[in-house]
Amino acid sequence: MVIDLFTSDSSLIFSHFAVIFFFPFFYFFYFCCCYFPFLFIFLLKK
Repeated sequence: MVIDLFTSDSSLIFSHFAVIFFFPFFYFFYFCCCYFPFLFIFLLKK
């Protein structure tokens, strides 16, 4: 029971850490996908 509690707690911490760790990469990828077409059009017009 104690081991099961410990593993569930560690997995919860790991998932929380994974969300914090991967969120900036996801946000950067989303920003690139949204901003890159405008930048590409701007470079083509230039």
